[in-house]
Amino acid sequence: MGKLAVIGLFLLFSQTLFAQQRPSMDPAETAKEQASRMKSALQLSDEQTAKVEELNLKYMNKMKEHRASSGEDRSKMRQQMQVMQGEKESELKSILNEEQWQVYQSKKDELGKGERNGGGKGRSKGKSSQ
Repeated sequence: MGKLAVIGLFLLFSQTLFAQQRPSMDPAETAKEQASRMKSALQLSDEQTAKVEELNLKYMNKMKEHRASSGEDRSKMRQQMQVMQGEKESELKSILNEEQWQVYQSKKDELGKGERNGGGKGRSKGKSSQ
């Protein structure tokens, strides 16, 4: 079960990265896919899944607006994205129960360590051609 949760959360985070590279992908469809993966990984109820889907769509649209308004200023965009991620997590915490939040936090932290230890370098190289 733990491995499945890790895989589900990994897919959630990787989907966010791929969504940034595929601007033609429908944000509503992406938000629904992310919510579905979170439903499996965190054992969300149907009501929670619907709320998570709305939350995902809300922040996808906000991030899209900020990417457009930031232009080529990557540091500004990164700062805005971090602030929005914090806001999103705050709202997500109000949707999840304590156990779900703990699972989300523990899996998110495990995945984040890989990015901070060099995982992001390859990504930025691939994006530099955009």
